[in-house]
Amino acid sequence: MKPVTALFILPVLLFLNTGCTTDSYVRQLMQERQETEDAFRDSRTSPFAAVSQVTINDTLEAWFVPSGDPVRLRLANRPPDADSAMRICWDSKTGMVLVSPLIALSGNVDDGRTKWKEYISGSMLLGGGSDAGGESWALQFFSGRTGARVRAFIPSLSQERFKGLDYYPPDPSWRIECRASWFEKPDTISLPTTTGSQKFYLKAALLTFERNGVTCHLTLLTPAESGTEEGFIPFQDLTSGIETYSGGRYVDIYPLPESDRITVDFNRAYNPYCAYSPWYNCPIPPVENTLPIEVTAGEKAYHGGDH
Repeated sequence: MKPVTALFILPVLLFLNTGCTTDSYVRQLMQERQETEDAFRDSRTSPFAAVSQVTINDTLEAWFVPSGDPVRLRLANRPPDADSAMRICWDSKTGMVLVSPLIALSGNVDDGRTKWKEYISGSMLLGGGSDAGGESWALQFFSGRTGARVRAFIPSLSQERFKGLDYYPPDPSWRIECRASWFEKPDTISLPTTTGSQKFYLKAALLTFERNGVTCHLTLLTPAESGTEEGFIPFQDLTSGIETYSGGRYVDIYPLPESDRITVDFNRAYNPYCAYSPWYNCPIPPVENTLPIEVTAGEKAYHGGDH
């Protein structure tokens, strides 16, 4: 598959703007980093609070036990041995996740009397208080082609011990304008994930830039199951596994411009949540997005609670 337009190598833009503009950019970047750290520490859906993840389909459902059981989220087609639980199913016709209210399991579960609630992909069901034994919790749903992933969260000591993330200092020269060669008929690419499954994307464009005399290429992806409002660039570089996360980093492009030039801000490169928790399903960057340079910008590797 060849891009629609020929490739051109563009020089890196060194962000030669006024000092005021540069200062504003750095302040905004630092504010975003602080907001991310605050969410990791305080959010009920922090990656440090994730305790389990399962995949359900039209033949396999899940049960969530809010309290009194170390196995919070389990796959089963019958009620678990617990005082109460929530039943979670996936509707293949609508792609919706169906969630029951908290059900007392002393007797049989009667679907005829259960008031199911429907959730779309990405929705979150929050709980707490007496129904959850006085403990906060959250559920998160992601519906796909053949089923849905369900993730459960419970506050953890890791959040209390969290001291922050590691970043390279802001460097406006890593805000790079790339030449975008859009594919007329985007091919589907299947990326393996950290859990051994697959995620599907569309190859939207080939991005080209030059850094310190080295020509670099990146494939810009878009979700295969939704519109093209957001671009996604998973990549690795010569810092991967040394100063940065071995599984690579991500850069998002939003909104996705209709232009032959796209700015990729490597200062906003971030780690996938798999860098902090095993309860995530993160796509592994394709080989074609391995850069032959050191990208000394964005987030570094996370070193745990003692960081």
